[in-house]
Formats: sequence, structure tokens, C-alpha cells
Amino acid sequence: MISVIAPAKDAAKTLGECLQALSNQDGMRLDRDYEVIVVDDGSTDRTAEIAAQCGVKVVRQKNLGPAGARNTGVQIATGSIVAFTDADCAPARNWLSELMRAFDDPKVVGVKGTYRTQQSGLVPRFVQVEYAYKYTRMRNQTTIDFIDTYSAAYRKEVFILNGGFDESFPVIQDQEFSFRLARKGYRMVLIMPENLSVERRAAMKAYGAELILVHKEQGMEGARDLADQMQREGRGKVLDPLANPDNPLDHHRSNRPELWRDTNAGVSHFV
Repeated sequence: MISVIAPAKDAAKTLGECLQALSNQDGMRLDRDYEVIVVDDGSTDRTAEIAAQCGVKVVRQKNLGPAGARNTGVQIATGSIVAFTDADCAPARNWLSELMRAFDDPKVVGVKGTYRTQQSGLVPRFVQVEYAYKYTRMRNQTTIDFIDTYSAAYRKEVFILNGGFDESFPVIQDQEFSFRLARKGYRMVLIMPENLSVERRAAMKAYGAELILVHKEQGMEGARDLADQMQREGRGKVLDPLANPDNPLDHHRSNRPELWRDTNAGVSHFV
């Protein structure tokens, strides 16, 4: 049995689509192969009512934040694997089956999936490009230390043994937990679609930017060399969205605003 946990706070607008997607997972039957648990974290709208109408387990509690809501879900979960997503996400039909595939390796304790925005706005598309770049870097790593709960799964025994999410963290508690596991030597992996390069190109083109391709044998080094050459020739400025090494929160608070400021909100080329 797999337990899927979705924390929700005033999520009436998006929860229905999320639960519909979770109820239709390829090769699996709800309540036979997996359960869905919605933890209503002090909502004041119809969140709990919508969850109940969708036929999933519903737990209502006072507002404890996303870490507390996810931990509550784990406490009542009956599955040996606990998977997490957010109330404003609509998992793909193969989401669970792909995550579970990683656990065929008994040494794997955690799995990270990928994110694909459906929003057409400039900022969401910019974030998508950044995510895609991270996925490419992580793709061939035998183990990772960074897992977000929009698409994640852990062995329940390991999750509980290590204390779950730290509820003192108002944000990035999911990343802190994965860092904690990585420091202890646990193995976590990334599961991603084979067509990521296609998704990346589509996200980049959404900006109306010119997409310049280098030969695959040149790899990222070739792309960087070309970008540096363009900068030397006065044809643009090279920006590194991962230049801040401090931590994910500082990265999200600092790098993206810097990019907007340095370019006056104008990105013209992706290499």
C-alpha cells in the first residue's frame, strides 16, 4: 500500500483537480493499491468538503503549517511508502508508478519527481527553465540531497525514524529533511521523464527568446563557452541562476530578483 498525502489550506479552487488526477493513476486502483489523505490545515473555505466529496480520507486540524500537516498525514498513513504532492498540483497519470519504480532498489529511501507548470505567465515559465536546468544537472547522479514535496516519496519507516519534517521551519522544511537524510548517508534519487529536453525548449521559447543550440558532444561546457563568447562580443550578458551557494531559501529570495534587476525583466537569449 502507498499513502499519498496532500496538505491543504484554503485550497478549494485547486483541490478538486488535484484529487481527480490522484484518483486516476495508471496501473493502480485507489483504495486497493494506494490511499489518498488530505490534511485540511485550518481552512476557512470548502477544502474539507471537496476532499470528502472526492472519496478520499480527510483529516481536519488547526493550522500547523505544511510541515505539521504532512506529518499528521504520515501518522495515519497505512502504506509502507508515503508520497507527497501539493493541493495545487495535478500529478500525471504515471506519477505514482514512476515514483514507485525507484523503490525496486532496496537502498533507495527517497524519490524526487519533476515539476511542469501549465501557467503561461513569464515568471512561471522562468521558474520552469530554472527547474529544468536543475533536473538536467541531477539526472545522472547516483544519489541526490534535494527533494521537494510537490513530487516526492519516502519509505515510511525511514521518514518516522528520522523525525519527519521539522515543524519549526515555516518554509523549505521538505528540503531541510532531505538534507538531513543525505548527511546520514541515505540514498535518494531523481525520477524524470526522458523528454525533458523537449520540455525545456518549450519553456524557453515561451519567452519569445532565441534558442541557440550547440552540438550534443559539446555539452554544457560548449554552451557556456558560446555564451561567454557572445558576452565578450557585446551581444549579451551571461547570467548564472545558481550562483548563490548558501541555501535554497536564499537562492529563491536572491537570484531571481537579481536576474530581473540586471536585465530589466528582459531575457533575450537562452544558450
